[in-house]
Amino acid sequence: MKIIGLTGHIATGKTTVLKIFKTLGYPTISCDEIYHKMLKTNNKLKKQLVSVFGKDVLRQDKISTKKLARFVNFSIKKLKILEKITHPIILNETFKKIRQIRRYKGNKFCIVDVPLLFEKKLQDNFDYNVVVYCSKKRQIKRLKKRRIKNDILKILLNNQMPLKKKMKMADFVINNNFDKKQKLKKEVIRIINLLNKLEN
Repeated sequence: MKIIGLTGHIATGKTTVLKIFKTLGYPTISCDEIYHKMLKTNNKLKKQLVSVFGKDVLRQDKISTKKLARFVNFSIKKLKILEKITHPIILNETFKKIRQIRRYKGNKFCIVDVPLLFEKKLQDNFDYNVVVYCSKKRQIKRLKKRRIKNDILKILLNNQMPLKKKMKMADFVINNNFDKKQKLKKEVIRIINLLNKLEN
């Protein structure tokens, strides 16, 4: 089984792409989902985050992802501290899940959504890397639909490697300059066909 690293920029549509791979029958792993689960269930992580960021990130004695996001997104420094704490835990759980999936025969590809794949130099852990891209205009339009404020939006965009650089580093790119999901699905199928040709 080949492990495919999937990445992009915020609001380029990599989560939607991951869902399409899943509906087509491929095992998938989302680092974002692992992150949110760890915040809810990992008491050691909870204590560490509270000791660093304070009790303001809690809601009913649980880490609030929304409060934590608002708190760190105003500061690159705080965002980096959060990443330093959470990334080793997320990666450990991600590779644990990959090992579990590898045990089952019949899966040709496993797709892993890793938001900061190239930024954290994780690309060599995967057999192939795929970048989902769209125009910056479309990206900002999607972010504004999420009601993200302009100052936070700038920090989020600046915290990631330029999308064009990621596209050059990737083995494959998926165009998501579409409003219709059906067109994006065709792009995913195109990538699957290219991967199958390489592995046959």
